[in-house]
Amino acid sequence: MKTISRIINQTRCWLNPKSHFVPNRICTLKFLPFLVGYIFTCVNSYAQFTVGDDAIMAGGSGQILTIDSSLVNHGIMDLHSDFTLYLTEEGVLITDDVLMIPNLTLNAIHFDVEGEILIEDTLDFQQGTLAPTSNGKITIMEEGVATSMNGSHVNGLLYHTGNGYKFYPIGVNDKYAPVTLIDNVGDNDLVVGVEVRNEDLGLTELPDGVSEASHDWYWVMDVTGEYEGSKIVLPVLLEDSTLFSGSSTIPTIVEADEFLMETTDLGSQYVYGDETLESEENAKKKYVLLGFIPEVNPLIHNIITLGDDESNPYLIIDNIEVLGDNIVTLIDRWGNVVYEKKDFKNFNDEDQSYNGEFDDLPSGNYVCLLKSRRETISQMVTIIKN
Repeated sequence: MKTISRIINQTRCWLNPKSHFVPNRICTLKFLPFLVGYIFTCVNSYAQFTVGDDAIMAGGSGQILTIDSSLVNHGIMDLHSDFTLYLTEEGVLITDDVLMIPNLTLNAIHFDVEGEILIEDTLDFQQGTLAPTSNGKITIMEEGVATSMNGSHVNGLLYHTGNGYKFYPIGVNDKYAPVTLIDNVGDNDLVVGVEVRNEDLGLTELPDGVSEASHDWYWVMDVTGEYEGSKIVLPVLLEDSTLFSGSSTIPTIVEADEFLMETTDLGSQYVYGDETLESEENAKKKYVLLGFIPEVNPLIHNIITLGDDESNPYLIIDNIEVLGDNIVTLIDRWGNVVYEKKDFKNFNDEDQSYNGEFDDLPSGNYVCLLKSRRETISQMVTIIKN
């Protein structure tokens, strides 16, 4: 018996409720080989498969339907578990109503998606691109997974439902720019879509310590439901690699809200060599992109002079501004914490005037700990009271 994929590759199949060949308007794929002489017409090896208005197509478990031109669904496609839709060559997938597909494999040049499709188990990218149109949407259900090889991807928004690990094989302009959300956390209605853009976001407000952000690439997150965020893995694409070409720069991941007003330095560490970066904090704002921090070492001054000589009346840490989030702690010789400040900034006469918080500390030696995302350093500090 010929396989379903071979039959569909050689035919144009219209399931029409008026057709006397399918009087009950139900077409089950495993019966198609017996109907080749009746309802199939050869069209130069390009397959077009259309489910007409009010028609019902039933796809059994373990069956494969191969399409190399177009699949149009105006009726009902009832696809059982383990059913696979296999797209080859170039074409379009059109559905009037939401279409649940157990498994979808793309081994093609390009396919557009018009309408909404839900992937129940596996979205397998082997070659080519899949692009939702303006009214198209591709969503992978909570237990579903996406895989990719050869840079094959979705050109546009790709959605995942639910919590946990989510992989997004996405790209744009024939460039592969995948994203991984390590552990999505949100409510039961959580849906997170991600899309990549190859252009300048126009970000002017940068987090403290971040000197520059990418002008070529950014990713857009489209969230429905309550979302607590996830650590995110981003690729270091060719244009962005120049951000870190100098030995005195540290890569980081930056996020921004939809108005580009609130920005956060999420930190980063390299994973899989120098090709991808994973954030140290959860991403949850609309935009994410790469940036860099200049490699400048902070220096804790080792003397605080209290009293008549006010040349050093408080703690000073050079280059503290490049660290971003930090915690500064003073510990006395008995191990007691006598001072602790989150997001320490140097005192100045403009917007951070000294409030006397070191004045009550007794003379003696203290250990100053500076903890940041980058490192923890310590310095002996002596307080002198005149």
